[in-house]
Amino acid sequence: LHANKVNDTTFEITADESAPAGPCELRVLTAGGLSAPRRFVITPLPQVIESKAETAAENPLPVTIPCVIVGQFESAADVDDFTVEAKAGEPILLIAEALSLDESIVPILTILGADGRELQHSPGHRQEPVRVFNPPSDGRFTIRVQERAYNKGTGSGYRLTVSSQPRLLSVFPSFVERGKEAQVTLLGFQLPGGVATPIPGAPWILQKRVTLPALTTPDSDGGAWLTSSKSTLEGVRYRVDGIDGSVRIGLLPRLVITEEEHPTDANGKATAQKLPLPALVAGRFLTQNDFDRYRITAKKDQVLTIEAFGDRWGAEMMDTEISIHDSKGKLLKTFSDIADPKGQPAGFSLASLDAGDHWKAPADGDYDIVVRDLFAGSVYGIDRSYLLSVGPVQPDFEVFAVPHNAKTPVGMSVPSNGHALFDLVAVRRGSFTGPIRIGPQPASNKTTEAPLLTSAEVWIAENGLSGIGSMTSHPHDDRSTGNDIAELKLLAESQISGKQVTKEVHAATIIGGGNPLVSRRTDRLVVGRLAPEPIRVDVAAETVAIQPGSWLRAEVTVTTAPQASLNNDAKLTWTGWPAKSKLDAVALPKDAPTTL
Repeated sequence: LHANKVNDTTFEITADESAPAGPCELRVLTAGGLSAPRRFVITPLPQVIESKAETAAENPLPVTIPCVIVGQFESAADVDDFTVEAKAGEPILLIAEALSLDESIVPILTILGADGRELQHSPGHRQEPVRVFNPPSDGRFTIRVQERAYNKGTGSGYRLTVSSQPRLLSVFPSFVERGKEAQVTLLGFQLPGGVATPIPGAPWILQKRVTLPALTTPDSDGGAWLTSSKSTLEGVRYRVDGIDGSVRIGLLPRLVITEEEHPTDANGKATAQKLPLPALVAGRFLTQNDFDRYRITAKKDQVLTIEAFGDRWGAEMMDTEISIHDSKGKLLKTFSDIADPKGQPAGFSLASLDAGDHWKAPADGDYDIVVRDLFAGSVYGIDRSYLLSVGPVQPDFEVFAVPHNAKTPVGMSVPSNGHALFDLVAVRRGSFTGPIRIGPQPASNKTTEAPLLTSAEVWIAENGLSGIGSMTSHPHDDRSTGNDIAELKLLAESQISGKQVTKEVHAATIIGGGNPLVSRRTDRLVVGRLAPEPIRVDVAAETVAIQPGSWLRAEVTVTTAPQASLNNDAKLTWTGWPAKSKLDAVALPKDAPTTL
């Protein structure tokens, strides 16, 4: 991608022919710092920019199929109308996107005939509606786009794809074992080589069975647009050459079992699907009021973690419920939705509509696990995938880095030859309580150049959910002036069951700036390097084990650029320490010596 500045608020982006189609992250660096990332989409289809003068109901904008319309609601109750010429028997695919582009609206689609009569309307529960319109006759039809809650202004943009070309829409199972080939079914619109299979509510869907190559490396953003509560499962975007669209495939550490559609016994009676322990099951709610029943064999007092990933996988409006029944059908337990841990950092919620908890078997025997979606009475279909995990308690963790004390969308920035803070958030699973060390990722053996950014080692304490990291920007030759972008790579390490576990630290950012704050996962930990600041403060502390009642000595060095000085007295304070610590602020008089 190449960007050229047009004026202070506008720039032009050009994508090379080699640029892959799909979403990417767009950031802007100014003298004031790096912006938060925004979703930016590269498409092979021609693009139409909506204009209010052209899309009013009395003057709809004609568009040609295929195209991508980029619009925005600029006033309350704004309505955008577009017209297309279509032929009977030639279906048209409509996809409206907003949320996954970091916008805050929910678009509604309506198809009108030449006489103004409504022919089709998207359901209000879909945040990003997908519709197929099969014209009843040749003629001109109107596509109307409205905002469900009549929102307007900043964050009210949308992207509408209007196409008759093939499009990949879904995959089942949506989860595979990492590093192993897998058989999956691709589902899509006009899918080449696809076979029509009756699917309730989607007769136009074509399916194609394929063998996936061994997928080993997840996408750095998890494979989709994911808020914090949906960010812990790793995934990859899967595309088919020559076909628009992509699907997210989860990468799991062991064999994935596929849900059997309504298994039956020898007499044709519905029964439960037998599972080994541990088990990872890829399921979906394909039909109205669909539910799935699984059977496990457990020992008395055996403790299992049983949880579903539907909402956390990214399914729209999925509220999974898990219930446990004994061999006689008696209900033993119904699991609640997953709540935030006590003390969870603001802006990084892990609360979910997914059900999950630990469960202890009351006796030796068989038990049935019933999984259902509480919205399945009205929401079902090819994209209603979930993962069921059943097995022993497995301690685990993930760590995310976010901009320090961010209350609105903002990127990370650091002055050249200076320091900056960032926040760390620990996600603990399976009763994991251990301390977590975070430090810089070692440079590749192929790299001879010193890194532009480094990070000090920092620990998240036992049971801790957050910490504060510090990065340092290092000038190198012609890169010493700043005003560029660099990537900070961090690793998180801890001991689990006596084994060293090392993981990459993920990046996240605040989105929207509303109340409560919401964050999403981003593709990389990208930092803007700014011009050097006139005054730099370094703190070098003793490397010692801190015991209750002991003190830590730190040396503070103040470096000023030529002709620069402090105009006022200042002080240095401490952050991130346990609440009972005695923290003495360090006075920094404007005429202080260079070292304190």
